[in-house]
Amino acid sequence: MLEKENITRIKEEDKKAGKSFAIILLIATCIGGITGFCTSHFQDNFSLSSKQLIRFLATYMPFAGIILLVLVTIISSVFYKKALKQKTFWSGDIDEVYETMERYLCIPLFLTSTSMIVIYTLFGADFVWGNYISSKMYFPNMIANIVMMLYCMIFTLHFQKKVINLEKEINPEKQGSIYDMKFQDKWMNSCDEWEQLMIYKCAYKAYNVTSKVCLFLWIVTFFTGTIFHTGIMPILIIGIIWLVLSCSYQLEAARLGSQKKRTNSTRQ
Repeated sequence: MLEKENITRIKEEDKKAGKSFAIILLIATCIGGITGFCTSHFQDNFSLSSKQLIRFLATYMPFAGIILLVLVTIISSVFYKKALKQKTFWSGDIDEVYETMERYLCIPLFLTSTSMIVIYTLFGADFVWGNYISSKMYFPNMIANIVMMLYCMIFTLHFQKKVINLEKEINPEKQGSIYDMKFQDKWMNSCDEWEQLMIYKCAYKAYNVTSKVCLFLWIVTFFTGTIFHTGIMPILIIGIIWLVLSCSYQLEAARLGSQKKRTNSTRQ
């Protein structure tokens, strides 16, 4: 009886969700058809505009990257100093002052991590688009690229080290040096159960978001490939990232599931 009710419930859930899925699929198909029609009929105009855009981006991206790093440096320094100031009022307990310090320290870590990814992306894109840069701007562009990368690597490593060390000062149980290749494993092992659970939840959230972003980027590269003539590499790279993400999740889930079964059988 319970099994029959469960099967009925499953069918009702599929039927309810299936209607919404069909509508979304129909809308996506219409948008894809319209986009494909526009790109095929206005391809020459798009190609000309895209070349002008690439020429502009390739010329000024390194300078924009340096400006970004300067802003990140200023903002990160402000919040780091605020955390240091809060530390002078801290009594050693997990109180409001402690939570304020943690919030302040999260901002420099977030900014340095994201800015590093942005700078690496700008550097790679500018290197690929080097042919679009005029001879007059080629040398200043090259110098700006070198300055941008050196600034990014030195600043990111130095500032993250300062933040991590301050975290270790207010959390003596935390272990690991940022120079250690196994830093993440040591840091994870030194976290308590609540912190580890928070990390697991964040990782699952990141997995879901990344899966959706991979699908969106696949759609974008599928249509823009005819405009920018990017070839197969963008779609191939997105496919590899998507595949690694999915396979690593499924394989780890299977490994942990079998480990749980062995543990339960041993206890019995």
